[in-house]
Amino acid sequence: MGKGYLAYVEELELVEQTLSTIQQSAITLAKLPVEEREEAFVLLFRTYALALGEDTPAAAQWVESVMLGIRELVAEIDNNGGRYLTVKPRLM
Repeated sequence: MGKGYLAYVEELELVEQTLSTIQQSAITLAKLPVEEREEAFVLLFRTYALALGEDTPAAAQWVESVMLGIRELVAEIDNNGGRYLTVKPRLM
């Protein structure tokens, strides 16, 4: 296997881990009372932003897209009566 292939596999693993984290974050937030969620979203946003460790427009856009995904998953969980799927992302 070449170095390029290994780097590609590492990137896929990182994306899978990110998707799994997004899913778990949404499940956790969906379990909170509705009135507590906005504060939790703010804290989660800060956590993702700090974890990224970059203060660039691209980094800010990435965090915003992650938060949008989490919000959409929470809404989907709410629309399904609190039920959610815990399907592992598979990119390969």
